[in-house]
Amino acid sequence: MKDFKFVDLFCGIGGFHLALSQLGGECVFASDIDPDCRMVYFDNFGIEPYGDITEVDEKTIPEHDLLCGGFPCQSFSKAGNRKGIHDSRGTLFFDILRIVKHHNPKYILLENVRNLAGHDGGNTWKIIHYNLKHLGYNVSPEPIIYSPHYLGVPQHRERVFIACVRKDIGDLPFLPVKPEKYKVSNALSVISQDLTNSRKYKISKSEESIIELWNEFIQNIKGDLPGFPIWADYFDIDIPKEEFMLYPKWKQSFIIKNKQLFNANSKFLSRWLI
Repeated sequence: MKDFKFVDLFCGIGGFHLALSQLGGECVFASDIDPDCRMVYFDNFGIEPYGDITEVDEKTIPEHDLLCGGFPCQSFSKAGNRKGIHDSRGTLFFDILRIVKHHNPKYILLENVRNLAGHDGGNTWKIIHYNLKHLGYNVSPEPIIYSPHYLGVPQHRERVFIACVRKDIGDLPFLPVKPEKYKVSNALSVISQDLTNSRKYKISKSEESIIELWNEFIQNIKGDLPGFPIWADYFDIDIPKEEFMLYPKWKQSFIIKNKQLFNANSKFLSRWLI
């Protein structure tokens, strides 16, 4: 599909916009509640996003072929309270639905955190899937999980994508799953140093050293990149059991995983410890 129109909800600084415009799309409406994001979005694309989507009348949004949005994730995130669809931020999904119901776009592409896939025992996903299907869309039967490192970009950041095609348009195309093998590129290779305002944005020598250290990590680590935060402070220390049991379960789990990571890779990780 070329020369299509799209709306960019919860647009942030424009990740969806950048990709879709490179595919021939034209953004006809954008929205984000964060004023700083709106400012950066305007600097990037010359479009001033609207603010709070709950205050936008769906009838004022221009017609479009594709609706996309990374709706707020705090209510589904492992770092949030995980109330999901019952949180006011989770219910912003229903603002997407009212816009979809009025405009009936050909395609919908939504994004959220990895935890959405299993939140509330899968019930949150079922609610989202049911409502989109009820509005006349073929919806991906399972959450589509991708991470930049699947495509060679040196970042481990799994996200759930929800792809929808209006039923009169046809079925969903085949969507490839996680590749069996992938090669992660050098982090510096994906950072542009050719910038107009290079003095403001250019990577410093100390930042370059940090990136090189990360490159060493991803090239030497055994197995997949960790899906948990890397806490070097816990690599090689013994925590008294009484103190350990006072930590919340999620922190206990991360500490154990970091110790296992260190033990499996101590030959080169030990050089990181001072």
